[in-house]
Amino acid sequence: MSAALPPIIILIDADACPVKDEIYRVAERFKPPRPEVHVRVVSNAPFRIPDSPRIRRVVVDGYSEYISGGGQPPASAESKPKAQTCKAHLQGRPSLCEEPSGPNGPRPAPEGPKYDAADDWIAEAADALPQNTCVVITADILLADRCLKAGARVLKHNGEEFSPTSIGGAIATRAIMADLRAGMDGIGGGLAPFSKADRSRFLQSLDRVLVGLARG
Repeated sequence: MSAALPPIIILIDADACPVKDEIYRVAERFKPPRPEVHVRVVSNAPFRIPDSPRIRRVVVDGYSEYISGGGQPPASAESKPKAQTCKAHLQGRPSLCEEPSGPNGPRPAPEGPKYDAADDWIAEAADALPQNTCVVITADILLADRCLKAGARVLKHNGEEFSPTSIGGAIATRAIMADLRAGMDGIGGGLAPFSKADRSRFLQSLDRVLVGLARG
């Protein structure tokens, strides 16, 4: 009997993600003999996720970190030290791995809320996973750059895929737009509304990427 294929892990930058439901539906379609698709919904605050053994919530706020299964979010995070990103987390084990001590003793606790803590968790998780087993969903260009360097595939909410050749231009455009917004004193139209066409393109892109990874 051939060995089971390692699961494909989708890491969602979830706090402002409009396509979480689409990700859940696509992930549930991937079952043996194809590799299973597991989802990690990473955010700074808890919210409801489907009750599925392959979908887990990861809440990271800079003070602590906890991982739980589907259904209603817990009332509050357990008081535990911030955990190290490790294979146990990504494989869906419910317990947290205590952060190991460094050569000079235990690592110090964070001084306060770390607003990019979820981004750090996603980037570290992408780096910990084997090649061709990780897909990251985010609109954050700097996070996308970190995950690409870790070997992950990265999709925006509208289905556009970041690539090593396109990310440099995206970072440059981001910097230019930030300068323009700073000079406009708050005047501007903002981002275009998320459309049905964007949602449809995302579904097609996610399915294409997962099918390609499943084929190896």
